[in-house]
Amino acid sequence: MTLAPQILVYSDDLMWVGRITAVAEQLGLSARGMRTVAQLIASLSDTPARCLVLDLGMGDASQVVAELTPVLTPETRLVAFGSHVDANALAQARQAGCDPVLPRSTFAERLPELLTAWTATT
Repeated sequence: MTLAPQILVYSDDLMWVGRITAVAEQLGLSARGMRTVAQLIASLSDTPARCLVLDLGMGDASQVVAELTPVLTPETRLVAFGSHVDANALAQARQAGCDPVLPRSTFAERLPELLTAWTATT
């Protein structure tokens, strides 16, 4: 029996973390919220994640990705979501290697489909 793919959510917004983990659970996936980069590093050092979801409300995505690079595996998918009006944060996330980078509304609307796609093994 294989373990469900792991999704890590970098956010301090309990509503988003709860929503993402609930949808993941409904899909048979495991997800955990992390509030600090140190927590992400510790978790990723122990168990590589299939998907890392960055809430752009947490700050500069390029800085977060740079700090995480030593513990990321090539299989870890970096994705981000944020406010559609914060074009700078969305652009920074893209430049940092997040793909896709989505506005919150699209992220929320398509969450089940996106989590399934992001954690699929090839």
